[in-house]
Amino acid sequence: MANEFMGRAVAVKIGTVYVATARTKSLTINNEAVDITSDGDKGIQRMLARAGQKGVEISIEGLEDLSATALNSSLFKFALDNGTCGTSLLKAVSFEFYLTNCNNGTNEPDFILSGDFFLASYQQSHGYNEAVTFSASFNSSGLVTTSIPT
Repeated sequence: MANEFMGRAVAVKIGTVYVATARTKSLTINNEAVDITSDGDKGIQRMLARAGQKGVEISIEGLEDLSATALNSSLFKFALDNGTCGTSLLKAVSFEFYLTNCNNGTNEPDFILSGDFFLASYQQSHGYNEAVTFSASFNSSGLVTTSIPT
């Protein structure tokens, strides 16, 4: 294979503010099948050509700047403030995927997924003598767009 990539980095941005960088990440695109099998199909399952429901799930683990200057725009603060008594829907979220070392000598992402995402879970880990890490999972709410910087 000639087109393998190294999963170097993913940056998470809410609006115009970077809130986290990932060490490990997972992207799942769900297409819910619609079974249209009927008696005339003689027991052979048939599916509708279009998905009944489509969704994007992104799970990340990484590092987050929790210094006093960055805390107001962190995932931690959003999860704590909004997740318990308000909304967990993040508007205008961008996941910037950097798959190559340098995208043709630039510091541009290879592709960007953008949209509104529900912050489904957030967890912090405080290992002894280690950096504080977090894990979070996001579910799309509405249309997710893909862009490739030029």
